[in-house]
Amino acid sequence: MPEPTDISPVVKPAAPVDNQPVKVQADSQPKRRAFWRRRGVWIIAALLIVGVALFGYHWAFGKAKIHYTTAAVTRGDVESTVVAAGIVQPIKYGMSGRRLPAS
Repeated sequence: MPEPTDISPVVKPAAPVDNQPVKVQADSQPKRRAFWRRRGVWIIAALLIVGVALFGYHWAFGKAKIHYTTAAVTRGDVESTVVAAGIVQPIKYGMSGRRLPAS
C-alpha cells in the first residue's frame, strides 16, 4: 500500500527567528493626524483665529481718540450768527389748516 502524502502547506521561516520583541519606531505623525481630524479642535482653532483678527482690527482701526480744545474763561457778550439761504416759511399750522405766523 502506498504511503499517504501530506498535502497541507508547511510554512518555513525565511530567516532565523529571535525571541526578542519587535521594536516599532514611534511615529508621532499618525497621532497628529488623528488630533486634527477632530471637529472640536478645528472649531477652537477657528474661534481663536477669529478672535485674534477682531482684536487686531480693533487695535488698528478702533475708535479715534477724542481731542478737546480748551481755552481760558473770559467775560463777554454772547453772539450768535445764523446764515441761511432761501425762503423762510412757518412750520406751525392752526386748527383751520392755515399756516400760523412764525413766532
